[in-house]
Amino acid sequence: MKQNLMANRQNGMTMMSWLVVLAILVFFILIGIKMIPTYIENYGIKQVLLNLLNNASHACEGGGIITIETEKTGEEVVVRVQDNGVGIDPEIIDRIFDPFFTTKETLKGTGLGLSVSYGIVKEHAGEINVVSKPGKGATFSVTFPIQGGQNA
Repeated sequence: MKQNLMANRQNGMTMMSWLVVLAILVFFILIGIKMIPTYIENYGIKQVLLNLLNNASHACEGGGIITIETEKTGEEVVVRVQDNGVGIDPEIIDRIFDPFFTTKETLKGTGLGLSVSYGIVKEHAGEINVVSKPGKGATFSVTFPIQGGQNA
């Protein structure tokens, strides 16, 4: 399943309406994932997805596209959140999952979103990875095991 979301919060979209759109997207992604028996609980995956979508929206602040994909690959479920925003500087990419690390202005971010997401994914025996090029955007891939292996 693949969904594109035009991310342009500056053209009349309030933060509340943006959050409603994110919540609806998370709901549909969860429906798709929950059709496959995985080791994830709803609150945790909602938090991870909201954190990734929020970061993607900030990366595309002047306008852009956020793409969300879900895929079953062998014994895993993969969720990808991709944006065509500013990307992540290679000098800091190894630190983005560290607690309190942020590239946002003071009072605009705590530096906990990706750290919390990393912890939630690990608690569910999953993996979270990022591929990024400055000026070209970023793709976060979150992988969760399917219960009982391929025959589940």
